Amino acid sequence: GYNTNFLTQVLGFRHFIKAFETIDTLTNNQSAKGYNIVVSQKRVPNAKDYIQYNRKGEVVKRGFYAIYPVSASEIQGLVIDYSKGNNSFLEPARFLKDYLVVPNTQNADLFLGKAFLNIGKNMFFLSFFILERFKPLTQI
Repeated sequence: GYNTNFLTQVLGFRHFIKAFETIDTLTNNQSAKGYNIVVSQKRVPNAKDYIQYNRKGEVVKRGFYAIYPVSASEIQGLVIDYSKGNNSFLEPARFLKDYLVVPNTQNADLFLGKAFLNIGKNMFFLSFFILERFKPLTQI
């Protein structure tokens, strides 16, 4: 993924990978889970070098979230809700809520997202972002 707001580069999370459980059959009464994979913010020669690993060789994960369909009937999309992702108290992502749509039905691998800071009943726009389907996590 790629955040469009310049501040995300300064803060160190312009580039990212979102990992989703299988959500192909998600209905209005269901939710799925996911998390962000920490990646290098620099240009790297290949995708494997892009992903950051801990000392044990495990992928670094942070910003856990729940995924569920948007409740508005006129919008076909998903909500990525970090407040429902069992994040630690110190995880700033717990205040984020993203909305995802497929802008072109001819390309189901490309997503447009809009990120908000969600504090109480107030939501503040942060950034647009784009996602492109990478590959199943079993291949990373």
